[in-house]
Amino acid sequence: MDNKFPENAQKRYHLLNSIQFWHLLLIWWIPMDIGLSIHLLSNINSLTEIIKVFFIFATNLSALAKFVSVRIFNRSYTSVFESMYNKDFLPLDAEEHRIYMLTMERCRSMRNKYATLSIMALLTLMCFQAIFDPGNLPLSTYNPFDLTIRWHFIVAYIYQFISISLRCLTNIAFDSLAASFFIYIKGQIDILAYRLENIGKNTNFDEVITYQLKDCMRLYGKLLDLAETMESHITKQFSIQIFCSVLVLIANFYAMTTILKGFEVSSFITYHICMMTQIFIICYYPNELSICSGELSYAVYKSNWIAWNHSNKKLALLMMLRFNTPIHIRTVNRCYSFNLNMFTSIVNSSYSYFALLKKMNN
Repeated sequence: MDNKFPENAQKRYHLLNSIQFWHLLLIWWIPMDIGLSIHLLSNINSLTEIIKVFFIFATNLSALAKFVSVRIFNRSYTSVFESMYNKDFLPLDAEEHRIYMLTMERCRSMRNKYATLSIMALLTLMCFQAIFDPGNLPLSTYNPFDLTIRWHFIVAYIYQFISISLRCLTNIAFDSLAASFFIYIKGQIDILAYRLENIGKNTNFDEVITYQLKDCMRLYGKLLDLAETMESHITKQFSIQIFCSVLVLIANFYAMTTILKGFEVSSFITYHICMMTQIFIICYYPNELSICSGELSYAVYKSNWIAWNHSNKKLALLMMLRFNTPIHIRTVNRCYSFNLNMFTSIVNSSYSYFALLKKMNN
């Protein structure tokens, strides 16, 4: 896209982008994390204060990893998503166009629902405190100001609200973008399955069937390359998110059952549901992609392969063998993938650690 703008405009754009990044990082991100760290260390002997700080501190770390990674790999992300508009991925007939449009609509629906839930969690977390307990800030953090002075308190509250809002928007943008990518790949797999089922439907020429088989295999290879490229860009961030989410869930479980009372419980429940949804998105859509890609061999079997010649049957068999290895989006530990088994494992582990923590504290 750089060649669409004059050179001077490019330089101004990159300069403004850098100023924006460092402004957000140095004013709205790092000071908040430093304040949380100081408060955490100064109350290291109080489990109640540690829990109150840790649920938001762990979320901040995962959001910071996403924020910095987007800045560092900005060009790589741009090239990946530009490749999604390659002519090889465009629909060829009405049915493929229908599948394509359903995929786009599903991406929008997922983003809107996730954004709505996240903003609701943000507002309940930040606003319930102002309504039911206006004398205290929503987040437990170190403040160098005298909060008994009214305008100091208002400035600190606004700072916390803006800082947490930026993290919320970062999570919405990064998570929905990555999930939309998996939905997009899954939609392309559906289009590929449709093409495989209809190979040789309107022709009896062996050469045409051979070309269609090879064309489908080329498309599958490009989808594999696209998935592997995106996996390399999101693996570290999502792995950090999973680790931090376990810590957040433990803190939330403990806070809701031990520390919090009244309105605080309702705000934490909304936040807890949002965190569970975030983990579910990370695990569900890669799992759906793996299932869909693993069923491509059935699409080949549904085609009219009986009428093909020996060479095309052999080529189809080789394709089916290749399709038997599904597409997996793996974590930093290559032995594990993002799937629903991971989601259930995270929830079970979080509850187990919470039960152990509560037992030890008692």
